[in-house]
Amino acid sequence: MNLMNIEISLALTAAEQQNQQRRNLRNSRSRGQTELNLIDGITSYLHTTAAAVTTTTTAPSFANEFSTNEQSCLSEIILTNNNFYDIDFGPVESIVDETESVDIADCQINDDYLTLLNELSLSCGSHNSAFLHSYTNITQSQFCTNLLRIFRDANICKAYSAKILQLINVALPHPNNLPTSLNALLTYMQGFLIHGYQRWFIYFIGVIADCPAMKLVLNHIGHNGYYSCWYCKVSGIHTLNKRQYHFEEVPIMRTVDTYMSESAEAEKTGENIHGHLGTSILHQILDVPLPQSIIMDYMHITLLRHARCVVLQLYASIKPKQRIELDNILRHQRFPHTFNRKMRGIKDTHIKATEMKNLLFYGLLPSFYSYIAIEKVAHITLFICAIRMLHGEKLFGSETGVLAHQLLVAYYKDHTKHYHGLENLVLHLHIHFASRYEKYGSLNYTNCFGQESFLGAFSKNKHGTRHWGDLLMHYFNIDFALQNKNIEHTANNFNMTEGPFDASPKSINIVEKLIMWHEHECGCNQATTCTKIYNRCIINGTMYHSLGYTKRQSTMSYFVKYTNNDHSILFGSIELFFKYKDFNFALINHHINQKLFSDIFSSTSYHSLLSKCINSYYYILQSKASLCHYVPVHHILNLCVVFEKENFIIVTPISRGYEHDEVVPNLKL
Repeated sequence: MNLMNIEISLALTAAEQQNQQRRNLRNSRSRGQTELNLIDGITSYLHTTAAAVTTTTTAPSFANEFSTNEQSCLSEIILTNNNFYDIDFGPVESIVDETESVDIADCQINDDYLTLLNELSLSCGSHNSAFLHSYTNITQSQFCTNLLRIFRDANICKAYSAKILQLINVALPHPNNLPTSLNALLTYMQGFLIHGYQRWFIYFIGVIADCPAMKLVLNHIGHNGYYSCWYCKVSGIHTLNKRQYHFEEVPIMRTVDTYMSESAEAEKTGENIHGHLGTSILHQILDVPLPQSIIMDYMHITLLRHARCVVLQLYASIKPKQRIELDNILRHQRFPHTFNRKMRGIKDTHIKATEMKNLLFYGLLPSFYSYIAIEKVAHITLFICAIRMLHGEKLFGSETGVLAHQLLVAYYKDHTKHYHGLENLVLHLHIHFASRYEKYGSLNYTNCFGQESFLGAFSKNKHGTRHWGDLLMHYFNIDFALQNKNIEHTANNFNMTEGPFDASPKSINIVEKLIMWHEHECGCNQATTCTKIYNRCIINGTMYHSLGYTKRQSTMSYFVKYTNNDHSILFGSIELFFKYKDFNFALINHHINQKLFSDIFSSTSYHSLLSKCINSYYYILQSKASLCHYVPVHHILNLCVVFEKENFIIVTPISRGYEHDEVVPNLKL
């Protein structure tokens, strides 16, 4: 029996070895074909660009000018063992000629710094006009851009990107303007040029993160401990199995001196000193001292934590039948086309931060106010208006931050009257939002949306290697360089297409309102010649639709906020755009104000405070348009979100023209 077991074991081992050999052979062939396809693609590109040369000069043959060492180097580059595609830096280093400069890892960069500066200085002043070499009309910038796109689309590692760059560089006529290393190529494409003795200074002004990450980087107690606030010394109490922070009129603030001394004492004694567990790794890095350099992230603190908890308690307070009705209203609400994400039903298991932002800024108040007590609605409106003030433009000038702080203080004071168990750290941190706003600006610009998107890009690109960090940063550098080119190209397109476009087949002769206006303004008999109708218009980089644009689907990018010659704020739907001679106009169906939104809260204790701000964010208009205005397009101010009610509509302008969840208008749409 033992002999039989041994034989079976040997047979299984042999079978596994054969199977592994077949897998290695199959992978080797597949990877080899990938490399050949990539080289074929670059070769075809080189042939195409060479065919486009208009000069009659014949390029000399360089085939015999390479030395034996150079030819052997090329052979090594092409015939590298395919088993090393996994960026195993040890084997890769052994097969690369030490005299070549290959960007394998940051710690292994052998590029001479002065050589890099010389290459960059040579390209200075002719970044877009220098030719790749003297026998082509392809510019250096065009070739480098296309080469990086090939590297990115092929998803190959740094080592093989560097080898292909070497191969092309050796094959090109000399001298040429192609950077000799991957590091130089990326630096050139990113446009960060240093000339002569010019010095660049980089300042680290702050740190932003969610609460768990901030705890670690600051070496501070977490949100469930005493003295967990980063800005003040509110101790908190333990109740209902939670750490709660009741409102304090004048909290003791942490200063730069006390923050440094207490963290140093905690580091020395190993004890918790007013929340400090030791010194932070940022003390020697940040140019703005702690705690002034701590920036709160409203994406996590406001949207994903506090606002979500409040909405869930509000949702639980209404009847089940009303919840179903409310969820349907939220899901089918229309938004401008710039919104990638809209709103979900409250009962949906996972709501993204951008969806919660749209609910908090736009949908919560118009949708909930008819389902819950008006006093409770007024209380949550304090919070909504305060966050919109801190997020958007300064509608109240220098008093914007002060007024937002007053609203948040009133909201915090009465929080236990309307909600249960939510006086936690994230609610308390909102008291400090106004001071951060004065130092660092709008919440629209100081948040973690960009970092979260960056992490999402990481998760999509972690493939084919055990060394994720090096590969991901390599891809990011390429994406960053290519994005600079895309932004420049997009900006040029916007400058060229500012104004109305997408000509309408509709004739002015069938638009009675336009005929009347033309007779009054011009009076000529050639209305179809001097007046042209359009469906869409670009105004200050933002695309607006008209009712005549039939491809808008369910989006609503035609209802706008605009002004007249008296600087009054008006609202209406754009029926069409038209160009009269050299002037651009919009024909807008005006909706008249029905009443002030603050009148809804006239019976509440927060009416006087809300009346200072609520009427700048929400408007109650007549559901049917009654007037027609001919408005110069530069008088159009903003897109709006419209909530249709039985006898009226509620309108709110969008907070910003662009944020993470929104898109820059695409002219091809």
